[in-house]
Amino acid sequence: MSRYVQDGVLDCGITGNDWILENRSDVERLADLAYAKQSMSPVRWVLAIPENSPIKTVKDLEGKRIATELVEVTKDFLKSQQVNADVEFSWGATEVKVVVNLVDAIVELTETGSSLRGAPS
Repeated sequence: MSRYVQDGVLDCGITGNDWILENRSDVERLADLAYAKQSMSPVRWVLAIPENSPIKTVKDLEGKRIATELVEVTKDFLKSQQVNADVEFSWGATEVKVVVNLVDAIVELTETGSSLRGAPS
């Protein structure tokens, strides 16, 4: 949505700040709107690993593989932490990818954390 506004295709739109950052869109933010599916708690993007993972800090992600739908923001975060990792786009079922060892970590949107806690380890 933010790219269409930036490019002048639309005059305005409603989207999450995460997608504005992901697309690096140059748009004016007019209001913060509360959005949640389970409660009025804010949703947030989290970096998650299995409970039994040897990874304990962001630095431990050096050379590891991470799945997310927020690729550019994740790369920017890792760069700010001076960590080199392979970040791949996740086409859904992100939580499962870390459980079956397709990736070492995930960056995922969560509201309550229940889907992350519910994933088998």
